[in-house]
Amino acid sequence: MNRKSLKIIILIIGIAIFSFTGILLHGIYFDKEAAASYKITDHSGLKVEPLGSQGGCCLYPERHGYYAVSLQWKEEEPLQYYEVSTFLDTTDAICLDLPLGFTGNLQNDINAWRLQPLMLSGEEGTAATVKRVILTDEYGKGEQKLLLGDESHKWSGRMQAGPLQLRKCIDSGYLLWTSDDGKIEFLMLREDLQKLGISEETIQKLMKELSKLRESLVYLSGDYEPFDGKTRFVFTEELTFTGLAGNPIYINRLALEQLFQGELTSQLVGRNHPLFVLCHEMSHTFDFSEDLEGECGYTFDRELFASLKAIYALELCGYQLEFDLLRVVPGIETGVYNYESLLALILKGVEEKQLPESWLHDITKELRRTDINAGANVKYDLFVKWMKEHADLDLQEYLGEKGWDTVVKAMKKE
Repeated sequence: MNRKSLKIIILIIGIAIFSFTGILLHGIYFDKEAAASYKITDHSGLKVEPLGSQGGCCLYPERHGYYAVSLQWKEEEPLQYYEVSTFLDTTDAICLDLPLGFTGNLQNDINAWRLQPLMLSGEEGTAATVKRVILTDEYGKGEQKLLLGDESHKWSGRMQAGPLQLRKCIDSGYLLWTSDDGKIEFLMLREDLQKLGISEETIQKLMKELSKLRESLVYLSGDYEPFDGKTRFVFTEELTFTGLAGNPIYINRLALEQLFQGELTSQLVGRNHPLFVLCHEMSHTFDFSEDLEGECGYTFDRELFASLKAIYALELCGYQLEFDLLRVVPGIETGVYNYESLLALILKGVEEKQLPESWLHDITKELRRTDINAGANVKYDLFVKWMKEHADLDLQEYLGEKGWDTVVKAMKKE
């Protein structure tokens, strides 16, 4: 047998093995189940070699740097939760701390890129499973990237990756609840509920109260209904914030214990009460433009309006607010802009004028039509003008010269 014939036989055997065990797509090795869900669109700067018959690959960067593998997943069920995951081993990677994680370009998920990455140390030979929850868009499509380092954390050498997996969350250790009216949805990890002793009864009570608050937010936002009429909370991801508003709303998994301790449905609500925390994040979602490309025409300060609507929603639902719900120090009269100080003064002025709750409904409904791309100073001027004409509250006079100048300067910087 000559060498040419031997090469042909080896090639045929190799193709047969690949056909039996998996599929090679653009250099990334999948098992058949995973390959049916994903398509690799780019892995620039990375040489990729298949690893073993069980799937996986070895990644070799061209130079010391940071990289990403771009994924495009095919049509799945619309508006469904999936867990995407892969196993990474950085034993042979030359690096210090290396952030690894999934980010995304999902039409409905504006925070896909802001989740906390997993930090691994190549020097210690650490290996771990990188995973995150994704919510498919209304078409069941989306794009994602597997991030391997960043500008401050570069690497070279070699990294091993297992097959990429895409699984429905309800089949993979997650619990999904929907409120009786279908307006509130919670996704949590089963292990977290067991560890923290959070009961299903507690979840149902909390969702019931959030449904009432959501109904009030619809009214307070000028009868506006965001997304598809449902507010989704995902409690499975680690964040640098308590929450990130969007569709879904991400709540920091590391804050679960603090969030769910004590009496959840107490009628006295403070700034750390779960109803205020969750209502504040939910309130944010009523300030997005319908195309999710920006915010409504009245949001000169997004945090101010999220808290403003949340406070009114809680009061409309019969809750009492603790006096220190807002941190008013430093006050804007000191020359330091603090949205909570400004909000407290606006609420005080509204109370002195004895305005009904409908003022907030009316102003959000009218100013929602303002150009969403207008600057914060333009939006603030329109808010001040409306308050003076329709509520007889002259904010320039009410805030005082120093306070007024502080706010105007802050709006110009936005």
